Amino acid sequence: MNPDNPPTAPAENRPVAPEALREQYESGATVDELVTASGLSYGTVLNRLHDAGIEMRTSWQTRRMRQDPQARQRLAAHLRTLYEEHGATLAELAAAAGETRRGARRLLIEAGGTVRTTQLTLRMRSAARAAERHKLALSLRARYEAGATVPELSKDCNYSVATVYRLQPSSEPTVGRMGDIDPALAGQPLTTRVGAFDVVLEFPKFEGRFPAQGYVSWSGTHVSAPTALSPAYFTAHVTFPLDPSLDEPAVQAEVKAAIAVLRFAAARLSDALRVEQPSVGMVGDIPKMLSLTAQDVTRGLALSVPEPLTPGYPVVRGLPTLTIDSATTALNDGASPARALLSQARYLTQSTNSPQPGMATLLAAVAAETYAKETLRSARAPGSCPSLRSLQDTHGSAVALYGPIAHTVIGRSLENDDPDLWSNLVSLFTARNRMAHKLKTPAHPDAARLVVTAMRSMDWLTACAS
Repeated sequence: MNPDNPPTAPAENRPVAPEALREQYESGATVDELVTASGLSYGTVLNRLHDAGIEMRTSWQTRRMRQDPQARQRLAAHLRTLYEEHGATLAELAAAAGETRRGARRLLIEAGGTVRTTQLTLRMRSAARAAERHKLALSLRARYEAGATVPELSKDCNYSVATVYRLQPSSEPTVGRMGDIDPALAGQPLTTRVGAFDVVLEFPKFEGRFPAQGYVSWSGTHVSAPTALSPAYFTAHVTFPLDPSLDEPAVQAEVKAAIAVLRFAAARLSDALRVEQPSVGMVGDIPKMLSLTAQDVTRGLALSVPEPLTPGYPVVRGLPTLTIDSATTALNDGASPARALLSQARYLTQSTNSPQPGMATLLAAVAAETYAKETLRSARAPGSCPSLRSLQDTHGSAVALYGPIAHTVIGRSLENDDPDLWSNLVSLFTARNRMAHKLKTPAHPDAARLVVTAMRSMDWLTACAS
């Protein structure tokens, strides 16, 4: 029997979505009003609000919200501007709004803002400080070129630091390894911007006669008009302002950052020489530092330098020992090409004072791809269909060797077994492609993480295929 008017399901069983309750609550409705409107019990409404991620407000907050909704909207929009454009924290928003952190967070979300991580806030503030420092540097440079002296400029920013770095242009301090430069480069300042710093690099001046300070030899028919000069060193320096209120650790941190920038710029100038003259050294190696000084040019005081002339690197312990089997295999068959490439990548990020993050990333990606092809090919029965090459053509990307292709061949997928490691592996091949197509080199810490990702992915595939 089918009655014309079937009984209505109890209110408690009606499908009321948590998101619908959330929208009404964020618009100002109370829990009691939601209970009346939905027919649900008080406990059910609370549970569904919690499921929707709602932070409950007090009764006085609801009254305040209802008293002047337009004022609340303006306040929320203002807080969002402070948060997104000026890098304010939730604590600072709470102070500006006279709210709790939770209340400030709710207002931010109401204005369409998205809460970010603490690390992202720090990066935003660092970028803002760098932009301000760049703006100040441009202003000081314009005034300097107009005739102002360094002491005059120093009075405006109260404190200035000059850092000078003297380096050898070739990998080894022998005449046979020295590079040759065009005489027009002698004494010619070369400027480049690295982060928030303007770096000036310069080969020694040449006065048209030998012996000449800073040069070991010359080429040409006459010393007064040489066709090439062989410099013994070049210099790199940077001048930047510091707030006089900074304590000694903060000053040391800024000087250390400037030294890192000088090393980076010096390596690039040396690379320009090495690309043209490979005999003088390996591209990417940081040239040897001969001297390093830092000075408060406002007061003429020497500052302590927080970096050694020759930077060190951490000692890696706990690595596998060489076994008889490994030694015998290497002697008979040679080292595995993929493992050899990975070892080079690890060395370039972990065990050298001249890290090469770009080269390490390329080597790690090639190692991971090569190893996957070798391992999956050996696990695939001859004549299997589809072939490994066919699977690669179907999926296209190299990272698929550890995902859908591995699943087809060995029944396991890194994407399913370890989603975090899979995500990092995707980042490795993305970084490889950005280097190959856009010349975008990852930072050293990022490259080190990507190299470890390649190693762990290869170890995962070994365990699955064995």
